[in-house]
Amino acid sequence: MSRPLGKKTDTEPLVEWEYLLILSHLADHWRLCCELLWETGIRIGEALAIKREDLKDYGVWITREKRKDALHEHLPLNAGLFARLRVYAFSHKDPRLFPFDSSSAWWAIKKAVAAAGIHRDIHPHSFRHGFGRRAMKANISPGNAMDQATVVQRMMGHKNIQSTLRYAQPSLAEITDAWRTMNQEDLLTPQPAP
Repeated sequence: MSRPLGKKTDTEPLVEWEYLLILSHLADHWRLCCELLWETGIRIGEALAIKREDLKDYGVWITREKRKDALHEHLPLNAGLFARLRVYAFSHKDPRLFPFDSSSAWWAIKKAVAAAGIHRDIHPHSFRHGFGRRAMKANISPGNAMDQATVVQRMMGHKNIQSTLRYAQPSLAEITDAWRTMNQEDLLTPQPAP
């Protein structure tokens, strides 16, 4: 089962506490796959296409899935994840790092989400949304907001900056927190009678 056709899926970014809870309910191979999605922001199809020989130079070489120019680029990984992926890559005979299909990824994540007691629609692409949102908030570029967006654009492999700018939008949780912050003062301060 890949993304259901014609069904709108939740695009709220995955947040860290959800990510950590989901990881705790995944089998080792899916845990590694989800860590890779979270750390790099790649699409599930890009992760499933990685071959053993793509793990080198302390990172992973990927081919961007939605790019007509088939952009092939190197993404650095933290040392711990890189080492665990290398060990896993040589633990099975298939040349692909994750010899599964996207339907298997959807089901594994859906089961982990249910086991974790999370009551919202989380799917493989949620990890990409979480990465994009974290990258936009991370202040990784010392310039202005547009400089930040262009760095994130390159990190995510977007051709169009508009695709990247959606990650600058506040999440529903951030909007709710803003409402609470604004209205909390009014609730605590008595208002004069008219």
